[in-house]
Amino acid sequence: MSAKLVMVEGWEQSQSIKARIERSNERVADGTWQHTFQGVGVPEEVKNFLTELQSAMPNIKFMPFDDNYIQVKCLDENGVMQTKSFALMTHWLVCMDDCPFNLGYVGYADHSAGRSKSGELTYGINSRKINNSKYHSGRDQHHMVMTKDLNKAIKLAKTYLLPYTTQELAKITYDGIHDKARTVLHRVEREMRDTVDPLRNASVMIAELMHLIKHGAQFATAEFKKVASEIEVKVEAFKEQEQRKVDAYFVRIYNIGEDTYADLQEASNIRHNPFAHKAITSNSLTIRCQNYLKI
Repeated sequence: MSAKLVMVEGWEQSQSIKARIERSNERVADGTWQHTFQGVGVPEEVKNFLTELQSAMPNIKFMPFDDNYIQVKCLDENGVMQTKSFALMTHWLVCMDDCPFNLGYVGYADHSAGRSKSGELTYGINSRKINNSKYHSGRDQHHMVMTKDLNKAIKLAKTYLLPYTTQELAKITYDGIHDKARTVLHRVEREMRDTVDPLRNASVMIAELMHLIKHGAQFATAEFKKVASEIEVKVEAFKEQEQRKVDAYFVRIYNIGEDTYADLQEASNIRHNPFAHKAITSNSLTIRCQNYLKI
């Protein structure tokens, strides 16, 4: 069970709670179980607890919250007493019409902490107003009080299930409002940045910088000033290299007997011609090296 606040609007329409309600109603539908609250199958103790609490606090309302598998003794079709295990809605949110969040939740179950349950069933009241020092702050029980006595459970519920103040609601809803406001800002920022995405193209940026430098533009940022001081030299170096014609000579040196030979193949303008290798044929210039090269 979660100790977090629940947004009441739309809660019962969630697939998770619908599945729990359906599961709790299976034994009601087949006649195995007769105790219900608001048409949902519940343990008898929960039915009595919620009924009494509704009478004591007429301005509250309840919504199904969580179920548990419980052991129930009942007669089978042969009249023999059997112990069966099935799910019933054991915990219910406590809400008010004019409040968007639950005041807490109440229920009847094994509320002991840890994986191994004690098997002791108690009435439990969960509320933001409770800080139970017996339990770690990360546990649901830290915000719960438990009792075996129904009348005491009613008194504890009336003590701790209190309406929210305006200040409390403002604090609770602040993070959501803050996030939405930031989301709008981030969206507009993203759209602004997307607008200048085309300028990330280096060729576009260089052309624009050269144009501005030529017309005596003064740059405001340190980054642009640094680039402007270096870009002209870089552009000239690029143009010089771009105009150079680069040829390639492939040389193979090999021995035949005691003679050394060198085969030469030429590829022209390899920098700008990706297809120069296609001009290389099986004919090559062969040179007998004689004594000029020893292998």
